Amino acid sequence: MTLMRPRRRRISSNSVAIFFNVVVLAVLCALMAAGVERTLTARTISTQVGNLRDNLTLLLQARQTSINNLSSELAMAKTELGQTQSQLPPLGTPFELYRRGFSLGPDQNVVVDRIQYQGAENLSTALGNSTIESYTVDLTGSLPDCIVYIRQLEREGRPFLATDNINLDADQLACSFRTTVLGTDSSGAPTSP
Repeated sequence: MTLMRPRRRRISSNSVAIFFNVVVLAVLCALMAAGVERTLTARTISTQVGNLRDNLTLLLQARQTSINNLSSELAMAKTELGQTQSQLPPLGTPFELYRRGFSLGPDQNVVVDRIQYQGAENLSTALGNSTIESYTVDLTGSLPDCIVYIRQLEREGRPFLATDNINLDADQLACSFRTTVLGTDSSGAPTSP
């Protein structure tokens, strides 16, 4: 019995060349696919960078516009604050209620019987330290004259003087009211006559 030896196949040089060409072609296809992908990614990134730059430019413009608007509003607020502060009465004399109150009486045909200090409240405001002083004022005169007196006192003290609790007694020809005066004096001491 003879054993047959398997035959060895010989690979032809053409087969090797084809195999080698297929491998090279596969490598080239993979490299080309990677190159195409990188090119597409670079284009996408380039587009996104352009969009981001445009957005950044718009954001910077919006920020600058907001800063300009806020600066303008701040300047207007400072101007208004300065005007308001300049209108405040001088320190220590928020409104000379005693002198003005008594001197206004004869002009309005009333007799000022009494101007009495009731107290003060100190406040810390955006305009600085302020005081609200309270007084009661008692008058003798006709009701129309009392009303004219109160209106005139409010006009002279505007915007730092307010009246409330007005009591008018027609039978006694008397009236009284409470007044509050806003000033910049933080000591709480009344302005004396």
